[in-house]
Amino acid sequence: MRLYLACLLLLTQTATASDWQCASGGTVELDAGKDDDDRAEASGVVVDPDEERLYIVSNEALKHDGRWYAIQEFRRERENRYRITRDLELFEAGKENCPQSDFEALTRNGDDFFAVTSHSVDRAKQRKNESPKENEHRLTRANIRTCDTRSQLIKFTIGSGDRVEIKQRTSLRDFIDANAVLSPFVGLPNKENGVDIEGLAATDDALFVGFRGPVLRENFVPVLRLSKDLDRENVMNAKVLFVTLDGRGIRDLAPADNGLYVLAGPNGDEEQSFRIYAWNTRTQVAGNGEEAGSAERLCDLGYHPKNKLLSKPEGLTLLSRNGDELRFLVVFDGKKRPTAEIWDVRRTDK
Repeated sequence: MRLYLACLLLLTQTATASDWQCASGGTVELDAGKDDDDRAEASGVVVDPDEERLYIVSNEALKHDGRWYAIQEFRRERENRYRITRDLELFEAGKENCPQSDFEALTRNGDDFFAVTSHSVDRAKQRKNESPKENEHRLTRANIRTCDTRSQLIKFTIGSGDRVEIKQRTSLRDFIDANAVLSPFVGLPNKENGVDIEGLAATDDALFVGFRGPVLRENFVPVLRLSKDLDRENVMNAKVLFVTLDGRGIRDLAPADNGLYVLAGPNGDEEQSFRIYAWNTRTQVAGNGEEAGSAERLCDLGYHPKNKLLSKPEGLTLLSRNGDELRFLVVFDGKKRPTAEIWDVRRTDK
């Protein structure tokens, strides 16, 4: 991990994006004790305003049976170091259900938290110890796997107990299946431009759901805007917005003063960098003289095609803003322990 961070620093200390400059502000240590391996796949993060508590959701289940998903609460021990304090049960798949629920994002507005699964299907991976014929069969539709617990959107609060307090639980599946833009991509695997939700942000006005895929022609990426009251009517009345991220998909969203911050990265196996954008939440599909929205590139986090097995940015939250100086926390997946970094972004044209 140190080598990876050193490479990132070398590439990004002087990296500029538009009129912005960014650099790594160092590693935040997340001490998960003996269960480090089980917590390495961080996919979403929320930090208390005073930064005393940090909450992480993972796309991987905890415990040996692989069916139990939890919000992981960490408490600050000292600057840039947090220790796990408890697991708060979020969801447990029944014995009759698919266990790979794939929770991908976490957000908070006031006392209300929201978590979302990918709503995706996936394809079985290639295996080196199988024959070419067997691996070719893995590329057929017969090896596209569905999961009946992978279409969830949950609103909850966190108290003193050992599980979250569910306020509402719903699915975006019916909306996606009925939407003229999204429905053609429902049967395609994630990472092959199929439907794949990875971003979530709650503002005072709305809940935003960001898609890693599909990435559409002219690089439009869908984002749903819906009410934070998750009753069925509100879900079915969600509005689809579009943002362009230079060919990337959304890996996470975070609230901003006048819009959203977007963590963007490759939809599939493309050799693209991970970036942070600022988007004003107006759709970027324009025409007939109407003004389109804008997404400004703030920071390039780098990409290393020779090190694809190293951890990749998956979750984003804003720690602080002082004028044109921003401080983000980014969490990663893919390593043997949960990892996080601080990224400092500042405007340079003033």
